[in-house]
Amino acid sequence: MHDDISGFVGPVSDYGTPDPSSWPLIHSSEEGFYELYRGERAGRFQAYKCLKPQWRGQPLQEAMLKKEFELGYPLRHPNIRETYQYTYIEGLGNCIEMEWVDGEPLGEYLGQGRPDERSFRKLASELCDALTYLHSRQTLHRDLKPSNIMVTHDGGNVKLIDFGLSDSSSSAILKAPAGTRRFMAPEVAAGGAADVRSDIWSLGAVLREMTSRHKRVISKCTRVQPSRRFRSAAEVKEALLARPLWPWLVLTAAAIAAISALWLHKPSEEPPVQPKAPVIDTVRVLIQTPPETGKPVQAKPRSKPSEKEKALDNIFEQASELFEDKL
Repeated sequence: MHDDISGFVGPVSDYGTPDPSSWPLIHSSEEGFYELYRGERAGRFQAYKCLKPQWRGQPLQEAMLKKEFELGYPLRHPNIRETYQYTYIEGLGNCIEMEWVDGEPLGEYLGQGRPDERSFRKLASELCDALTYLHSRQTLHRDLKPSNIMVTHDGGNVKLIDFGLSDSSSSAILKAPAGTRRFMAPEVAAGGAADVRSDIWSLGAVLREMTSRHKRVISKCTRVQPSRRFRSAAEVKEALLARPLWPWLVLTAAAIAAISALWLHKPSEEPPVQPKAPVIDTVRVLIQTPPETGKPVQAKPRSKPSEKEKALDNIFEQASELFEDKL
């Protein structure tokens, strides 16, 4: 290929009608009812969620699949997997056609090690944004856990997935408590009804998997009494991104101490008293002083800063650097 001509470097695969029988199986839940395939339609990869063969046609499982589609279809948020349509595909049965997410579950992502603070704040912020939007639609996820949170390979972005156990205030079916026990709020595990604060508890449990820091925020998310938790995912995000006060307090105290020490030991600026010259000598000096030559008067050289002044400048420089950077 000529250096100045655009085109494909390698061979191009045939473009034609996709064959569902060749779609790869991406995931099959061990104890659940679902399978997930990666398909292709109109030149785009899509995800197709369907029931396992033994559950196809069963009223309860079919109702769960249809409810998941109805809850997911109206959601439009960059950190939530998009749902396209409810369709029938030969060989798979009824399917939810969804956005294909090229990434890995958060659990696998964390298997490589916990993220640094900057990456953690990005992931946690996007997860809080997704929950805030979801709750604004009067919808609860009810199964928030690392395996239901994808991290994209390109950009490391959060995608909240799997609304199989979700519920909304408008839905009239499948209202029983649900979730994964390890990430389930205590009131739900006891058989009580879930609300926004139940998702907040699960959010705190996920954050605990992601970091060993922010213990105060995580502790408030996972308090036993729902009324003592954060009221929204937006509040959780605000608390996670808040800048701590203790560095400012320490630096302020150090600066005050340095200024006080410098002031108390500051030498007197008053010039020493000079003896008065005799009048006759003053007159003689005035008579003998040559006239002005027009040359500019040279300023006295500035004295070098003392060690205390250098220390004070260093304190303020550290304070400036601390608050210019994002914590």
